[in-house]
Amino acid sequence: MIYDIRHVTTYSYGSQVSFARCSLRLKPLADFGQTLLSHAIEIKPRPAARTVRTDYFGTLT
Repeated sequence: MIYDIRHVTTYSYGSQVSFARCSLRLKPLADFGQTLLSHAIEIKPRPAARTVRTDYFGTLT
């Protein structure tokens, strides 16, 4: 069985925001009985900087 999952998060502010720091943990787990075929995160508008790291629990952040 193959799933195609799309998730949309939208932020709305009362006035213009020049800076916001957000952490995403949206990569599906690949382990026993589940194979990850592909994964992508698209951010609009594109951020000035983007950092990818693995947190303490082994989750891609």
